[in-house]
Amino acid sequence: MRRSKILNGKADNALRMMNNAGFRIKGPVRFVVDEKLPFMGYTMDQEQEHSIVVAGKALSSGMIEGLLVHELSHIYRTETNHPSHNHTLLNGVAAQIAAKSKIHARYQVKILQEIVNHVQDLYADDISFQVFAKNQTRLGSLDQIGEFFLSWTRTEPAQSRNRKMKVWLDLSVMLNNAFVISNLERHQIRHFEQEAIRANQVFLSKIDSNLSESSAHFRTFMTNLKEEISEHEFKQQLLKYMNSFIQLAVS
Repeated sequence: MRRSKILNGKADNALRMMNNAGFRIKGPVRFVVDEKLPFMGYTMDQEQEHSIVVAGKALSSGMIEGLLVHELSHIYRTETNHPSHNHTLLNGVAAQIAAKSKIHARYQVKILQEIVNHVQDLYADDISFQVFAKNQTRLGSLDQIGEFFLSWTRTEPAQSRNRKMKVWLDLSVMLNNAFVISNLERHQIRHFEQEAIRANQVFLSKIDSNLSESSAHFRTFMTNLKEEISEHEFKQQLLKYMNSFIQLAVS
């Protein structure tokens, strides 16, 4: 009960910061603690309300309000009907790619979902960073946030004796690094962007050159995602992006 009370207090603060920054959440949001959740948190969009689930370890961290702002930014994108959070569109694209490429393995489906999640997170963070900038005394400086993102960058390739799986996993790491770099670039946190680029170069030097040469393509796509975009254009861009990934993964 005490944990839920703490979460609700932090949630009230996050909602207030969103509202003060011009991103008012209209619908009801339920906040839940999952003590066993292995990652920081996630959002579920339901018919009558939204739910944000956070890990017990996230609640104990010093970044819980920042996490809640990020998750609320996803909800704001959903409520304002941004194509990046149109779940019917996204599920349709993923299903089309999976069927066309005959993808069935669990790790492949998971990585395809990661591709979509990176795009959604970039659009959510376009809002989050505006809220962060207006609340630096409460949420920490943008440099602290940049350092947090930098910690996600990986320098080591995947370890797998299965060549096919290794290619997929290495590409997944490449996209993760591209996400970090492009996010820092979109919000002009230059010092940490350069550090992330250097870390990514270490990673790229350790993988197949045929894969590493495509790193710039994925990063450019993420960096240049447009705020104002129609559902049709977004769908076509996402299909092209995911198809370029599949071509590399199955080559």
